[in-house]
Amino acid sequence: MMPKLSGVKLAELIRILRPGLPCLYMSGYSSAPILPERDQIKFGVFMPKPFTALELSTKVRDALNLRD
Repeated sequence: MMPKLSGVKLAELIRILRPGLPCLYMSGYSSAPILPERDQIKFGVFMPKPFTALELSTKVRDALNLRD
């Protein structure tokens, strides 16, 4: 957990410096419901935990394909 800053907000700030940067969002806890912030994601790919290595690699490819 990051105090005073959400993952979505951090990604928005980073994209000011690197506009084309792909982003992969993950849920914080496997037992937690999907974050309300998910609706705020304007770019990138969301991945809920838990996940397998194959699912992770697929989502990474999806995020990279958003640049194309």
